[in-house]
Amino acid sequence: MTIQTAVLIETLTALGAEVRWCSCNIFSTQDHAAAAIARDSASVFAWKGETLEEYWWCTEKALDWGPGGGPDLIVDDGGDATLLIHEGVKAEEEYERSGKLPDPDSTDNAEFKIVLRTIKEGLFVDPKRYRKMKERLVGVSEETTTGVKRLYQMQANGTLLFPAINVNDSVTKSKVQVQDPFVLHLVLSVS
Repeated sequence: MTIQTAVLIETLTALGAEVRWCSCNIFSTQDHAAAAIARDSASVFAWKGETLEEYWWCTEKALDWGPGGGPDLIVDDGGDATLLIHEGVKAEEEYERSGKLPDPDSTDNAEFKIVLRTIKEGLFVDPKRYRKMKERLVGVSEETTTGVKRLYQMQANGTLLFPAINVNDSVTKSKVQVQDPFVLHLVLSVS
């Protein structure tokens, strides 16, 4: 979180949004900005220098609105919140169908092992959590090339679970980032 991201969160909060925020990567959080927002405006799950385990814990916590809850909208940067929900839904459906849990040892990718472990642990708490989240979601916006490519792949495969907006190619993004190349991974709920 940068100071600019903090201003966005304060603006959304002033407009009536309930915001839960996590970082889009383990290095980008400015701790002083995150602390100010956590104190004044929103639930913040981030700090500079997180481990990958901590990063995915924070992402999961930002999506956790309690029983039956979840965000209405996701402003994603890199697509990790979107990925977690999609993989969570897939794992829940497989678990319900076959009783098979996600297997972190099924991949050589160290980070994806953490994602699968996070989902597996969550299945014991609520085996329908991500599907409830999916049903509640109005949509997601994505601002990175990587995240947008994932969304287009899911759309082409027929696996995209909710509407998505490609902010990466918008004129507005290019105008804003010329002045401020901030990063954002924000989960919010508007009542």
